[in-house]
Amino acid sequence: MNAQEAADILGVKRRRHGDLLEMLRALYPWLNTAEDEKRRVAVRWVLTHWKEYQDECARRSEAPPARAPSASVRRRPR
Repeated sequence: MNAQEAADILGVKRRRHGDLLEMLRALYPWLNTAEDEKRRVAVRWVLTHWKEYQDECARRSEAPPARAPSASVRRRPR
């Protein structure tokens, strides 16, 4: 597991104590599907490598938007 894989699985802008700890508590190893187990492993990795995960989230949020707004769209003056 690394920061990119964890961000792919969990997404970005997650909170350590408001989000991820509750997710970890809810994912019991004996009840998980394969997808839930990946999520549980990713949460455990993120909680132990928080700085790396935050750096990856910051890198992803600084990425330019996929498509810039069209220049041909005229806005109505106010």
